Amino acid sequence: MLPFTKRFLREYLPGTGRWYFGGLTFLLITVVATTTIPLWVKRAVAILKNSSDGLADDQRQALLVAGWAIILLGLVLALCRSLSRILIFIPGRRVEARLRRAYYDAAVVLPAHRAAEFTTGDLISRGISDVSASRVLLSMGVLHIVNSSLLLMFCLYHLLSMSPLLTLICVLPAPLMQLAIRHFSKSMIHQARAVQTQLGQLSEKIRETFRAHMLITIYPVYDQMIARFMSTNDAYRNASEEYMRGRVYLFTMIASLGGFAKVILLMVGGRMALGDSARLSVEEFVAFGSYITLIQDPLRLGGFLMSMFQRGEAALERIYGVRDAADEYRAAQADRNVASTQALHAHEDGTDVSIAVTNLAYAYPANGSSNGTTYARGFALSIPSLEIRRGRRYGFFGPVGCGKSTLLNILNGSLAVPRGMCTFHGVDYNDVTDETLAREFSIAPQESRHFAMSIRENIDQVVRHAAQPSDAHHALAFEQAYTVSQLEPDLAEFNDGLDTLLGENGINLSGGQKQRLSILRALVKPHRILMLDDILSSIDHHTETAILQHLYANLNPDDSVIFVSHRISALIPCDEILIMDQGQIVQRGTHAELLASHAVYRRTYNHQIIEQQIEELNDGQ
Repeated sequence: MLPFTKRFLREYLPGTGRWYFGGLTFLLITVVATTTIPLWVKRAVAILKNSSDGLADDQRQALLVAGWAIILLGLVLALCRSLSRILIFIPGRRVEARLRRAYYDAAVVLPAHRAAEFTTGDLISRGISDVSASRVLLSMGVLHIVNSSLLLMFCLYHLLSMSPLLTLICVLPAPLMQLAIRHFSKSMIHQARAVQTQLGQLSEKIRETFRAHMLITIYPVYDQMIARFMSTNDAYRNASEEYMRGRVYLFTMIASLGGFAKVILLMVGGRMALGDSARLSVEEFVAFGSYITLIQDPLRLGGFLMSMFQRGEAALERIYGVRDAADEYRAAQADRNVASTQALHAHEDGTDVSIAVTNLAYAYPANGSSNGTTYARGFALSIPSLEIRRGRRYGFFGPVGCGKSTLLNILNGSLAVPRGMCTFHGVDYNDVTDETLAREFSIAPQESRHFAMSIRENIDQVVRHAAQPSDAHHALAFEQAYTVSQLEPDLAEFNDGLDTLLGENGINLSGGQKQRLSILRALVKPHRILMLDDILSSIDHHTETAILQHLYANLNPDDSVIFVSHRISALIPCDEILIMDQGQIVQRGTHAELLASHAVYRRTYNHQIIEQQIEELNDGQ
């Protein structure tokens, strides 16, 4: 049996016995009724054959009994076939829900560096198309395998009871068909895998196009976008056609076995029934033909089952690829000995150094990850020493691409680094589970993302699922955070205020409103270290001033704050400002010290001051 299919059945078949027992019982009755009908037809033909001078009363009565028996068997067949499919398909649907839940749990738990190995469209394709293909194994697969096996057994039994020699002659092509099936199955598994991979790439292209809908309407890039889509769509079509071509060849070869059997029956069986020796009666010849016709269905379904299992195996391989990656991550997390906030506090060294960085070296892969993302060649983050102390405010400033966000992702544990490079209150990051470490931080990321629910629910998600784990963690009350975010004037213009429903990723909010909602969400989450990554880039200077004034006034004195910004005005209140360039911290100091010692910092600040004055002048007019 195929390895992933075997693993899937071993995991999900237990617990489905009662459904399959009922379904297979009705399926057995269906097969018995199906294979019994030709026997009554045989009896009716025998009656008619022996009534050359007209039907006697007893013959007419026997013929009537045969007719009613066939009708009754037909009704039993219809009822039991329906019940068998209902009962056999139920566990398939239930397993589908369990499999999709397990896949979703695995996809969500993947850390950032492992999730980057898959595109979003590919993950969606695996969770929908591949899970559905896997479900078919437990519904259509079980149904047709059992039905075909029973039908073949019963038919062969009746065929052999009538003429073992003719049965043997009719099934002579079967070994050749088995060799053909084995040959095609090896290539079809590769074709099925290619189809599923291309479907994932097509899903990603569609998702990417819909996400860029606004850009397509603004810029004349429709032709380029549709060309990229058509290229991927054609690749998926070609892979599907190649796979379907193999299915057609396989179906045709298997179905031809039934045709050969009928030709043999007419050529050999006809002579046996009509020859002088008459080794086969006319009624047996008719029944033999009926059973040969019944055998055609299992033979034809053999090709369908082969392609279904090949595609199911490819789908399960992709599903278990994500689940195995998640299991590896869970196992690595289970090996870490600090798995709770209480355990982390027990291991802390008691100093005021929240984060200590020593000889930090990090580089993105030169060729990018498997999802097609590429990074600047030669970029490497190198920080010999850095300390983030409790209760102090740190600002990071530098050009785009200098490594500020990368450093923040390392400091909050989103990006993994080797042992000894980062410690949290003296505890190495590699000894603390990611979930425990995440409770220590509250982050407003550079890219503001929001759930497609109301604004209030977006905030409640954080408050409900991030309850304060200890007295060392702090969070602003909603009213304080609401004031800091400066969202109140904007929401006052919305008909539903905080109950306003957001579209996908908050599409009905402006860039500045998204950023301010991120600020609000970060401030109400309990934390010891607050990270704000360039959260003022889409906010005007007047609102920025109000946000910063309320922010620094309401922060807890024990909280550490790491503020990344291209606007120097946001960094002025910081205790220390660190200037980064090309993955390194090139200079540090207070705002006044950097104005005196760093020419680029001073020139940038003066330029931003002029911009701010011009904006205020325009607002005044």
